[in-house]
Amino acid sequence: MESADETHFVLRGEKIRWEEIPGPVTAIPEFKPYESGPAAEIEVVRKVRERKFAATVRWAYHEKCSLCEIGFRLRGRPLALDAAHIIPAEERGTSLDVRNGLLLCKNHHALFDQYAWVPDEDYRVLVSPEREFRSTAMANHLLKLEGRRLPNLPSNPANLPAIEAIQYRLDKFR
Repeated sequence: MESADETHFVLRGEKIRWEEIPGPVTAIPEFKPYESGPAAEIEVVRKVRERKFAATVRWAYHEKCSLCEIGFRLRGRPLALDAAHIIPAEERGTSLDVRNGLLLCKNHHALFDQYAWVPDEDYRVLVSPEREFRSTAMANHLLKLEGRRLPNLPSNPANLPAIEAIQYRLDKFR
């Protein structure tokens, strides 16, 4: 890592040294949950932002799923992990702020996108009450995490998911 400013960092292929990451900033900037500007312009810029967003979220979550803590690497690159938007990109959710993201394995990302589970304001796991889903979720270990705090959250409090984003997701879940 060449530099970090709490929301972005520059990779040059070197191994990340977590102990060298700067400490928390004293003032957490205001969370701006939505992209602004003309839709066409946002779409063009979003592709570049998405790569930066994904890298920043992977860094904040130490390259492990925030729900199951699985993290795969192959040839020095992370595998099967997605930077999930809490306020979805389709809803113009921001890709400029790590606080609109969770790092999730492909399995838990798919379930998250379908609102099968969400974190609450205390980052505790809520699972859909739907009977059919719950009967099939046993194999996924999702029900074992119900009511527990997400086991892998950013160590820097400035990078924790924004409560405004969580509330958006909770409203859709309910």
